[in-house]
Amino acid sequence: MNSGPDGGLGEGGCRAGFRPAGRWCPPPVGAQRLQLMMVPLTARPSVCFRRAPARIVWRCIRGMTPHKTVRGNEAMGRLKTFEGVPPAYEAKKRMVIPEALRVLRLKHGSRYCRLGDLSTQVGWRHGATVAKLEEARLAKAAEWHAARKTQVAKVRAAYKKAEASV
Repeated sequence: MNSGPDGGLGEGGCRAGFRPAGRWCPPPVGAQRLQLMMVPLTARPSVCFRRAPARIVWRCIRGMTPHKTVRGNEAMGRLKTFEGVPPAYEAKKRMVIPEALRVLRLKHGSRYCRLGDLSTQVGWRHGATVAKLEEARLAKAAEWHAARKTQVAKVRAAYKKAEASV
């Protein structure tokens, strides 16, 4: 994700396989406490507890951002989070933040959970749909990758043939 308070695009695809660690580890406890605190007194849509993984990540980033300042509010306006990878972002290269990798950041034997499991435990019902769409996207990407490999092999063979003739 490239969305700091200093600018950036601010797009973030949130996979249900994302594995937060630390205070998230007893998964449903904090979410259930938050859900109990948010009693709908009026019919405002903002009162409901956000169970989706993208909204959980959005709320987590909001907690780490100075969102009450103008700069932070603009940064949160630029931030976009999604479940899975939407079609508009399928062709874009996805980045990995090395400092956030579980292998590098957690000690061996530390507890962690999957964000999709956490969301499912607190009532998110769209995990199967997102998984089905992700499988279709991955199959399409594998098909494209195989075609691209054959195309690159043909180009390399043509280069070798041209070099041999010169």
